[in-house]
Amino acid sequence: MSFGYRLKEARKRAGMTQKELGNKLHVSASMIAQYETNKRKPRIDTLSKLADVLHVSYAHASNGEPYFYVFVDTTSSPEYT
Repeated sequence: MSFGYRLKEARKRAGMTQKELGNKLHVSASMIAQYETNKRKPRIDTLSKLADVLHVSYAHASNGEPYFYVFVDTTSSPEYT
């Protein structure tokens, strides 16, 4: 699962829209959309704020890609069907 997918799932679980999350981070909803579609990656300080606002933990994979610790039901995910 990509960072963007995990971010989107974390945002949904927090019950926020892209606009609401963007407002909390002082960025635009389109920036959140770019994160969720993996077109952009957040800076480390933004990543930390995202984790705080969404109440999740994060780490970096061996390839440097950030990821959130979010339980996702992969059996219903279109990415895995």
